Amino acid sequence: RPRFRLPDYHMTQELWSIFDLVKRALAQFEQGEANERARLADLILRQIEMPLAASAADPCNAHWVDLLLRTQTELACVRQALVEKTTHLEELIRMIASESAERLSGAGIALECSIDPAAQGHTISTRTAINIRRVIREATTNLLRHAQAHRALLTFNLSGPTPILRVALEDDGRGMQAASGSQGYGMQHMRDRATEINASLSFHPGTHKGTRIVLVSQL
Repeated sequence: RPRFRLPDYHMTQELWSIFDLVKRALAQFEQGEANERARLADLILRQIEMPLAASAADPCNAHWVDLLLRTQTELACVRQALVEKTTHLEELIRMIASESAERLSGAGIALECSIDPAAQGHTISTRTAINIRRVIREATTNLLRHAQAHRALLTFNLSGPTPILRVALEDDGRGMQAASGSQGYGMQHMRDRATEINASLSFHPGTHKGTRIVLVSQL
């Protein structure tokens, strides 16, 4: 059970109003056109801004801040997919690298990134980009929760006449066998995301120790 202090009364009311808005918006989501669905996403994003800023001021509300940040990120991705059909590969790589580095550095884990120069000038469907980002985010979450690592390496490689993107996250932690008992759901979540975009996902022992997760997707 997470240890956090509940927000004050007004903050709680704000949160419940957001959750109610999300519930009502989702009920309309599948029925609306892309522009209407994007408008609903914008509306929820605006509603999140104020309680997010208020919650962030108190470190005891870290749980709520994390929840709102994740909601904000997911909604921003949904909106992007509705409005923009393609994403620049360089932008996707920059977002993944920046987000991963920020999350890992907060736990004292140093992240090194290796980016193939061939990635410049390519585009990728926004739907594929969102799912790749989610897979790496879940992989990063597993690393933080289970790996007990000190360093990590994130690599992006592009190859083939029909460009194939290979994204790998490797850590120097205790390895899959030691942590396998508590990683089932996270691994399944990553596999589901990969399957959704016809990508392959594999798990391997690291170069020296730890775990290496590899996602391969066609652009």
